[in-house]
Amino acid sequence: MSGDEPKDSQPSDDHTRIQNAKRAVDRDYLILGRELYIAFSTGKYKEDGFSSFDDYAIDQGVEPGRAKRLRRVFKKFSKDLGISFTRILSLGYERLKAIEPVINRGNKELWLYRAGELDYPALVAEVKRHKKPARRRREVKQAAGSQPSIYQPEDAASLISKIADDRLKPSADGKSITDDDVVYVKTIYLIGDQNQVFETAIENMEQRTGSTKISYLLTSALQEFLAHEALRGIKDDKRMHYFMKILERRYKGRLLWVKDKKVATKLESMIRQVEEEIEEEKRADE
Repeated sequence: MSGDEPKDSQPSDDHTRIQNAKRAVDRDYLILGRELYIAFSTGKYKEDGFSSFDDYAIDQGVEPGRAKRLRRVFKKFSKDLGISFTRILSLGYERLKAIEPVINRGNKELWLYRAGELDYPALVAEVKRHKKPARRRREVKQAAGSQPSIYQPEDAASLISKIADDRLKPSADGKSITDDDVVYVKTIYLIGDQNQVFETAIENMEQRTGSTKISYLLTSALQEFLAHEALRGIKDDKRMHYFMKILERRYKGRLLWVKDKKVATKLESMIRQVEEEIEEEKRADE
């Protein structure tokens, strides 16, 4: 059954009006989410004099938590999954939010079909049936900064290499699936400008990585600090290779450092040619 109409009965005028209003709200939420995402990802809000996106959201009359949720849903379906905005609008915010925990690139067509064909209660039940159960993990509460200092600058590379991908990082409730059975709970207290510095760093890292998970964003910011510390006194060649490894890990792919400009120009030409050949093969397969 498609839509949200009651079964085995003709919809009343009140029901029809409510459903029309609900569809309009669902569309408007997605449009608002798109605009908030653009304002956040481009940093345009700073041009209006706002030091943080939360302040910007409040000025626009949107509660910061809701602004983040609206941004997240738009980003997930439009940017991460590559679904057209027209199709997103046709399904509506609530249905997309319902399937968010289970949809991915491999199964997106199936879940988009279900979101469009099932009535809302049946869709929620289907999501619940396929959703992976939350993994129970042991929580270890620690005072921030209470652990013995074991870090040495030269250990930064090996330490950073162990940091989990942002998709595997625990969410705010600590329920994301990872291979780690322990969650470390740390509480910090920020006074005055300390909070502004913290929020600015987290917001900046979110813009750069696309992740919304605080633990990953904070770890990424600290990772850059450790990388900087590790490079003091290191010669340029080793410094460059070190940064390349960090960039490869964060953004994937492979980096090559070519000092000779003629060699670099030749390689660029060859790479473009290969890329064009691959694109032609893809078009032929389609």
